[in-house]
Amino acid sequence: MLAAIATLLLSGNLLSSMMAQTAQAPGNTSVQKELIGFRTKGNEAGWHVEIGDRLCLQTVVVLLDGRELHGCGDQSLALLQGAEWVVEDINGKGIIDRSRVTLNFLEENRLVGMASCNNYITTYSLTGEGLTISQAAATLKACTPALMNQEQLFLEVLKNIQQFEISADGTLILQTNDQRTITARGLTQ
Repeated sequence: MLAAIATLLLSGNLLSSMMAQTAQAPGNTSVQKELIGFRTKGNEAGWHVEIGDRLCLQTVVVLLDGRELHGCGDQSLALLQGAEWVVEDINGKGIIDRSRVTLNFLEENRLVGMASCNNYITTYSLTGEGLTISQAAATLKACTPALMNQEQLFLEVLKNIQQFEISADGTLILQTNDQRTITARGLTQ
């Protein structure tokens, strides 16, 4: 364990310069630096920043009353778009084996995917206040009652989403104001 002054650069921009401790396992090409308030992880493929359990592509530092406040400065939309998010859990109930529930955040605020049985389309709005999703329109295919129930739960939770986060391991967590969640993993397209 070495103590040093670390300068954090991301995409060529100076983000912070502060005390850090660096550890590297023998033969391991990845390095982790514990910085005050956030961590960086990376290897020859690239770097990302974690603040708490949230993944950030860029960070910001705000000086307020002599204190440094660290947070994400991403274009959050870039974190959502470009991947098909495969749902792994709906409100703590998991999903039915071999069923498919997906989220695809597209340009022009369109959200499309598979809701278990039917395809759906809706719109979303991403602001500094959070993420909101409109009620979805879906095709009218009939499936087994279990799949239809799962689909109904998914669409009900989806239309009430108010915020999202992407955890350090890349998991997308959509959350309603009453703490219901949809959890998904991204597949790069």
